[in-house]
Amino acid sequence: MGERGIQIQESAVGSAIVSGDGNTIYVIHQTTQQRQEPATAEIPVKLGPNPYKGLAAFTEQDGDRYFGRETQVKRLWERFQRLVEQSEVPRLLPILGPSGSGKSSLARAGLIPALAQRPLLGKAQLRVAVLVPGSHPLEALAGV
Repeated sequence: MGERGIQIQESAVGSAIVSGDGNTIYVIHQTTQQRQEPATAEIPVKLGPNPYKGLAAFTEQDGDRYFGRETQVKRLWERFQRLVEQSEVPRLLPILGPSGSGKSSLARAGLIPALAQRPLLGKAQLRVAVLVPGSHPLEALAGV
């Protein structure tokens, strides 16, 4: 090479910085080695159904995935039991709340399965019916 040439004897893998002022030349050479980790086998995990239903209401079939409202379900069951004890005629237990607050889910996935697991005292023969009135409430009631 000529008078001003630089010769690198080793294999230059990585990055090299060459600078100088004409009299002194600095060569900084840095290499990077990549470590290869051994491949790990993925362990298959069986996941159950997603408990989140989005905006859809929970139904009686979702009772096993309906959680977080145990206190409200217990209170509803107890109030329903008191209503039955206080009267010989069937009574209505209203569940009140703003639209979208989970009233239907509380009744259908909470209270109805709770009544199936723990019938009201002295009223095990009672039948639970779900009424969704829609645009023709009397026809829906007749179908129950």
